[in-house]
Amino acid sequence: AGYDAVEKVLTFNGASTSGVSIGGATGVGGDKPFSIGLWFNMTSYNNNGANSLVTFGNQTVNAQFLLTIDQSNGLIYGQFYGASVSIPISGGVQLGNWYHFVLSYPGGGHFNMSLYSNGVKGTNTEYGGNVTGLIPQNAAIEIGRYASSGNPGFNGKMSSFKFYDTALTAEEVKTLYDMGRLGNGLYPLHIDAPVYINGPLYAPGSILNISQFVDDADREVVSS
Repeated sequence: AGYDAVEKVLTFNGASTSGVSIGGATGVGGDKPFSIGLWFNMTSYNNNGANSLVTFGNQTVNAQFLLTIDQSNGLIYGQFYGASVSIPISGGVQLGNWYHFVLSYPGGGHFNMSLYSNGVKGTNTEYGGNVTGLIPQNAAIEIGRYASSGNPGFNGKMSSFKFYDTALTAEEVKTLYDMGRLGNGLYPLHIDAPVYINGPLYAPGSILNISQFVDDADREVVSS
């Protein structure tokens, strides 16, 4: 894995060894509430469908959490190994596009997850049965890598990764999304009315990354 200081992103090449590890993360494990938030942009899919965003725990004893993207159906899965919940991304996950995703888990049952794409809560589909063990205490958090496995990891970019020791509400998730990828409300720009920017017409509902129009030194729009 690498870091692009200009674009402010973590970069991953999809190899099984490409990832960022936060070892011994205090408070992770058991059946504690937690939330994961991040922006991601895929360069390519892995053929086996793993496409891992975040994992932690121990797969060998069925006590692992995974946040993955499935190539075959464009779904994003939150999974306690053997018990998973998925939501679709409208139009599927398109390569080269930025998406904001949040998973909120209050505890109390492994299907009890809320998944949000671009600030909107999805409709859950449940798979599998329950797991046999709880996540080990103080487990390492693996970003962009499928822990406890030789499967390929994530190929693309991630930004503004956040791990909370509480279950975020829908309002808090929407606030994170509205803040944008860099947390300043400028990335991305949400188009509510037809507008021309440097020539092209952007229709209502478009989401535009306007980094090319912004001077990072003072966050002012320098061309429009």
